[in-house]
Amino acid sequence: MLTREEGVDAHALRRQGWTISAIARHLGRDRKTIRAYLNGDHVPGQSTSGPGCLRSVPAVLQAAARVAQ
Repeated sequence: MLTREEGVDAHALRRQGWTISAIARHLGRDRKTIRAYLNGDHVPGQSTSGPGCLRSVPAVLQAAARVAQ
């Protein structure tokens, strides 16, 4: 996950002509991570896993159903 600040930096560096590889090295992140954020696949500051993630909703609903029984 990139922080909001890193996301802003990544977009600014890309606009300045930096390559994805150079941005990844500069920020200390994987190239695929940087590419995903620049393509809009991920939003800086929002986790794609763990509590609060959309993928965890079914598990939360299942747990709530078990508690309600």
